[in-house]
Amino acid sequence: MTKQTIFITGGNRGIGYELVELFSKDPETSVITTSRFPESATKLQELAKTKPNVQFVKLDIASEESIKSAAAEIAKLTSQIDVYISNSAYMYSYKTSQTPRESWLTHYTVNVLGAVQLFQELLPLVRKSDVKKVVFISSAAGSLSSNLPTPGSAYGQSKAALNFTAHDLAKELGSEGFTIVPIHPGVVSTEKGAEAMERIKVLSPQIADIIGTLPKLTPQECAVALQKLVDNLKPEDSGKFLNFDGSDETVTIQAGQCGNQVGFQYWNQLAQEHAISVDGERSDFSAQSVSDGVSAGAPNGQNKKSDHPELFFHQTSNNRYTPRSVMIDLEPSVITKCTNLMPMINPRNLHVSQQGNGAGNNWLNGYSYGSQYEDDLLNVIDRECDKCDNLNNLQLFHSVAGGTGAGIGSFLLETLNDRYGSKKLMNTFSIFPSSEGTSDVVVQPYNTMLTLKRLIDFSDATVVFDNDALTGVENMIVKNTGSDRATSAFHGPNKLIAMASASISNPIRFPGYMYSSHESILSTLVPTPDLKFLSAAIAPVSEIVGDNFTRLHTMNEYDLVLELLDDKYKMNRVSEPVNYIAMLTYLIGAESQAEIRKGIIKAQTRVQFVPWTSSSVHVVSGHKPYSAGSLIGVQVSNNSSIASMFTKVVKQFDRLAQRGAYINNYTESNDAAERARVLDIFAECKESVLGVIDEYRACQDLSYLDDA
Repeated sequence: MTKQTIFITGGNRGIGYELVELFSKDPETSVITTSRFPESATKLQELAKTKPNVQFVKLDIASEESIKSAAAEIAKLTSQIDVYISNSAYMYSYKTSQTPRESWLTHYTVNVLGAVQLFQELLPLVRKSDVKKVVFISSAAGSLSSNLPTPGSAYGQSKAALNFTAHDLAKELGSEGFTIVPIHPGVVSTEKGAEAMERIKVLSPQIADIIGTLPKLTPQECAVALQKLVDNLKPEDSGKFLNFDGSDETVTIQAGQCGNQVGFQYWNQLAQEHAISVDGERSDFSAQSVSDGVSAGAPNGQNKKSDHPELFFHQTSNNRYTPRSVMIDLEPSVITKCTNLMPMINPRNLHVSQQGNGAGNNWLNGYSYGSQYEDDLLNVIDRECDKCDNLNNLQLFHSVAGGTGAGIGSFLLETLNDRYGSKKLMNTFSIFPSSEGTSDVVVQPYNTMLTLKRLIDFSDATVVFDNDALTGVENMIVKNTGSDRATSAFHGPNKLIAMASASISNPIRFPGYMYSSHESILSTLVPTPDLKFLSAAIAPVSEIVGDNFTRLHTMNEYDLVLELLDDKYKMNRVSEPVNYIAMLTYLIGAESQAEIRKGIIKAQTRVQFVPWTSSSVHVVSGHKPYSAGSLIGVQVSNNSSIASMFTKVVKQFDRLAQRGAYINNYTESNDAAERARVLDIFAECKESVLGVIDEYRACQDLSYLDDA
C-alpha cells in the first residue's frame, strides 16, 4: 500500500538522485522522478531495478511540449502527489555586462518558466492530496539584498523570480492547505556545482577566498537535511525562504562581567518579545520585565505560531523555556544576580571559577584560565549545542578590554573555530573601552589589541560598541526625555546594546520573506571576510528608559529611516565623514510600507556609499507582537568609521608598547628573551589591526575589488 507519493524533478544526479534514493528507502513511499536523458541515467536505472517504488519519466524542463507530455505520463502513474520537489536548474556565469541574450533566456526558461509550467500541469494531482507540500529548490544567489560581488546575474535573477513566484503561490493557495516554500540547498559539492564555482573564481578572483570559507555539503548531506526539512514542514512555514537545514538555532556565550550584564538585558528583551516570563513560562497576555517591571504582551488569541522562540530558547519537557546560553565568569556576583532575577536560566549552563577572584583585568589571566579549564568550558558549551537540532550560529557577548571577557573570549574564539570550523557561524557583540578618558585599567590597550587579533582571525562578523558613543547616546536620551539616568550596571548602555542586538535577529525569530537566516543578513552586511566589523545605531525610543514618553511616539517609519542616518545615534564613535559599504535598517513594529518607501528614497540621497557596491538602504519591517511600546529603529551598517576607531586603539597601544610599559604583566618570566617574545606577539597583533584599517581605507576606492 502506498503511504505517500513524492515527485522530484532532476532525479538522475546530484541532490535530486540522493533525494530519490532517500525517500525510496520506505517501501510504502512511491517516488516519481524525471530525467532529460533517461536512457543514459545509469544510476537511476539501476536504482529503479532494485526499488519497485521508484519510477521515472522523460522530461526536458525547457520544452513546453515535453512538460505536457511528462505531466500526462505522471498522471498515469499516480492519482495524487503528496510532496512536490522542483529540483531542475541551469547555471552558467558571465559578468553581467557581458552576459549574452541567450544566457538570460535559458536561465529564465529553465529556472522559472519550466518550473512554474510543470507545477501548473501537475497542480490537479497535488490538490488531491491532504499533504500538499511544495518545495522549489532555489538559491541564496536570488537574494536582492546580497552585497557579495558574485558574477552570475542571469542565474541570480532567475532564482529571485522563482522565489517571488513561490511566495505568491503560497498566498494564492494557502487557503487550500498548501505549504509552498523556496529553499536554499547550501553550497553543495556536485560536479556541476564545482564547475560553476571554478568559473566564478575565474570571473571574479577577488572572491576566491570567500568561496573557500563557505561550508561545503556533499549531495548526500544536503539530501538528508532536505528530507528532514520536508518531513517537518508546517503550514505556517508557507511562503518563507528557508535554509536547507530548516532552522537557524543560535547558542549564546556570555563571558565576563560586561558580557553577562549585557547578556542579561539581551535575554530580558527576547523574553518580552516572545511573551516569556522570567521563570520560562509563555503567556498569552504578558511577559514581565525583570529590569523595570514594565509589562508587555499580546492579546489573548494572537497567533503565536508566527514566531520561533525555539531558535534562541530551549523548550523543556514541562513546556518551560530556557535561554540557549552559556554564562562564564571568574567571580560569581554578576551571574548570581542574573540567575536570581531570571530563574529560567539553566543552572547547568554556568561556569564560575572555584577561586572566585576574577582575572584582575588581565587578558593573559583570562586566556590562561580558558586553556587550563578547556574541558570544563567545552563540556558546558557542547551540552547546550547538542540540544539543537540544527545549530547554525554561535554568538559571543564580551568586553575586549578586560580579563575574563577578553581573555576567555579570545580563547573560546580560537577553540570553537577549531572545533566547528566553517560549519557554523561565529558572531560577536564586542564592547570597546573609552578612547577619550582615562581608565583604571592601565593595560586595557594591550588587552584590546590581543582580543582584536582573535576577532579578526576567527569571527564571521563583529558588531562594535564603544563606551564613549554609548554614553553619548544615553546622555541624549536622558536630556530629550527628562528622565533620570539609570545608574545600575544592568541598565543604561547595556540596555542599548541589548536592544540593538535583539533587533538584528528579529527577522529570524519572526520570519518573513527576507532576512530570515543569519546567512542572508551577513551576506548583506559583510561583502568580504576582511570587512566584517559592523556599527549599530538606535533611535531614541521609550523602551530604552523604561517609561512612556509621548513625544517619542510621534516618529513614524519615514522619520526613523532618516533619523538613524545621524551619526549621533551610532554606538561607536564617528569622528570623520562616513562612507557606507552596506546598510540594514530595522524598523520593529513598522506598519506603513508607503512611509518606509518614502524614507528609503530620501535616505539614498543623503548616504554616501563606496563606489563599487550597490547604493541601497535595505529595510527590515520587524515584528513586535508581544511587546508594547513605540516603533523601534535600529540601523546596522558596515562603514568606514571602523578605520578611525581602530586607529585610536593602535595609538593607545603604541603609548604603552613603545616604552615596554607593563609588559611584565604578560610575561612568564623577567628575562629579555621572554619580553622579546611577548613584544613580537604584540607586534603581530598590531599588524593585523593595521591590515583591517588599510582594508577599510582602501575599500573607499573604485578599484578596491580589482586590487584584491
